[in-house]
Amino acid sequence: MSADTPSEMASAGPSESDGTHKEPGGGSRKGLRNPLPGRINLVLILVVILVLFAAWQWYDTRDQISGLQHEMARRLAEADASGKESRNIAGEAAEAGRRA
Repeated sequence: MSADTPSEMASAGPSESDGTHKEPGGGSRKGLRNPLPGRINLVLILVVILVLFAAWQWYDTRDQISGLQHEMARRLAEADASGKESRNIAGEAAEAGRRA
């Protein structure tokens, strides 16, 4: 049976052209899309931001550790030179004490 007259068309229910869809539960949604793709995009953006932040932290930490290693090597070299100088002075003093 088809709805030929305007009154029969109105009583037949809403048409599909107005964007209203009947759901099996009896409720209707007007033009609502699945919000999941929007959430996936938001999650993807957040993941990319977090990965970029973690990469920056890794690079910065690596750079700081490298600087600390160079500073420690320099200080150890200075301490080694100072120790050798102290041993030389102590050896010369012992030598001078034996001669006197």
